[in-house]
Amino acid sequence: MTRGLARVLGSLFILLIVAPCAMAGAAEEFFDNGVQAFHSTDYNAAQRAFEQARDAGMDSAALYYNYGSTLYKLKRYAEAQAAFARCVHDPAWAALARYNMGLAAYQQGRRAEAAEFFSQAWRYADDAKLATLAQTMLDRIDPKASWFPRGMFSVNLGYDSNVVLSDLAQTAPAAGKSDTYTELLATTGARLGSGPGAARWEAMIYDLRYSNLTDYSITDVILGMHVPWRLGVWQNEAGGQWWHILRDGSAFQQVVALKAGTTREWAGNRALRFDLRYDSIESDDSSFQFLDGRRLEISASVAQPAAAGWMHYGGTYEQNNRRDLAVGGEFYSQSPSRVALWLKGSWPFGARWRLEPSMRYRYSHYADADRRISGLVQTREDNEWQAGVLTKYRLSVAWQLAVEYSYTGSRSNFDEFSYTRHLLTVGLARPL
Repeated sequence: MTRGLARVLGSLFILLIVAPCAMAGAAEEFFDNGVQAFHSTDYNAAQRAFEQARDAGMDSAALYYNYGSTLYKLKRYAEAQAAFARCVHDPAWAALARYNMGLAAYQQGRRAEAAEFFSQAWRYADDAKLATLAQTMLDRIDPKASWFPRGMFSVNLGYDSNVVLSDLAQTAPAAGKSDTYTELLATTGARLGSGPGAARWEAMIYDLRYSNLTDYSITDVILGMHVPWRLGVWQNEAGGQWWHILRDGSAFQQVVALKAGTTREWAGNRALRFDLRYDSIESDDSSFQFLDGRRLEISASVAQPAAAGWMHYGGTYEQNNRRDLAVGGEFYSQSPSRVALWLKGSWPFGARWRLEPSMRYRYSHYADADRRISGLVQTREDNEWQAGVLTKYRLSVAWQLAVEYSYTGSRSNFDEFSYTRHLLTVGLARPL
């Protein structure tokens, strides 16, 4: 009796281990068969295979998304919408599932419901193409839907090993002083009419506040507008921005910027883009009027798929014509010409993670020679390297955690302008 019972219990134990593994293997095989049938446009066979995978125990967002896509092709829109709904709680699939739920609702004549799904897809999409598709469907359903503002909000905490006043101001670092900081960003924008050629307004508030070095705290208020249009294979846009910048709560600078850009897409989801920007900079703080002047920036970039993600790379030329600084017989040029080359990647890492490494090299050559009271006359030249990595984790459909580290090393022929800088930022962001 004892040996017989042992054999039975042993057999049951083996069955409990082997059976789920066998079912899992069968489910994966059914799923693969469904994907192959879908790509072969045999949607009835794909439906049967996905249902077999489900009955064999598979319960993943990938299964229900592919099952919903198959039902959509079979014009079973209500069932397709229900299948897509099984994906919305998975952050990796949430935006795409909502977009497809909008398509299914639209096919059933439920336009208000479809508009809500497309609006959610637009807000949660990490992919620019998906956001554009959702916006296009919104315009088709309700031309005034895009008139309502949408945006994003983020809050960050960080550490800066070598505080710099402002990249726009281009002043020297704070003599190697480090500090912690908080960073707040809120953006919003909307179209002023219907259709792809409608003008769009934008607004942004950015606040960078250091714990101790408050003289380096900056608040930017930005208002802008641009108009898009298509010319042949090129998608263009042009407009302007007005910046009001505060330093430690007091008026610091005002910037009027004119911007233009054009993009051409090729097969394989590749895109070439050119940008032109012209800034007119006026200081409200009399201590910084040597920064008044003009800045021209021209850039070219390429975006293309790389493995499961994206690669962006390009170059920028910048020319400054500032008032410059003359004090006590000394002269300091504030008018550099700069050439920069940069590279940035973006790859998913699992269902919720995204990794975005970046690198940049920038060479600066100043327009006039600096003159020092010691008798030194020399034109300033800087070589700057920057490398960093941004890691994003999707906490929920809306909330995203971001951790970013960057290193900057600058070497100048003037020792006081050579420095290194470490930045570490941790923050939360969500669409509005």
